[in-house]
Formats: sequence, structure tokens, C-alpha cells
Amino acid sequence: MYVEFQLTTKDDNHNRTVRTELAHFLINRDLHAWSDRYDIPYKTKVHKLTKRVMFDNIETYSFFALTFEPTSYTATRWSLIEPMSRPKSID
Repeated sequence: MYVEFQLTTKDDNHNRTVRTELAHFLINRDLHAWSDRYDIPYKTKVHKLTKRVMFDNIETYSFFALTFEPTSYTATRWSLIEPMSRPKSID
């Protein structure tokens, strides 16, 4: 499971690099403030046009959803993602 933030849209070709860097900065600022406030560590990974945030404990995702209050509009575009597990083959 992870939290996924949209850095930019696929249709945003004009100044995509600048907008992506600004979105990355704003999201990092809000994540860092949340992490400091609740003393919860996290890991991040940028994948294509998204930033993924991972926590050690599964319960932290619910806590994040209830307590994360971003100060920038960019950081409000997030969702919780649970990757589908691969189906087991039947022999």
C-alpha cells in the first residue's frame, strides 16, 4: 500500500519540468510538516508523474488520511493505492 500524489497531469506539456519541481517541493514541505508533527517516518519514490509515499505500519495509512492537512493545493491531489496481488495459479 502507498499514498500517491499527482505531480502534474499528462496533458500539461507547457513548463512541465518547472511545475513538477514546484509540486515536488510543496508536497515535500507538507509531508515533512506532518511527519514532524506526529513523529512518523516515511519513504518516498517518484514514479512517472507521481510521488509515492510508503509507511512501515499499515495502520499509518488510515491515520495519514485522517490527519494530513496540506497547505498547498498541489498536496491535496493524493489517493491511497493498494496494488492488486497477483492471482495464484491453480494446479
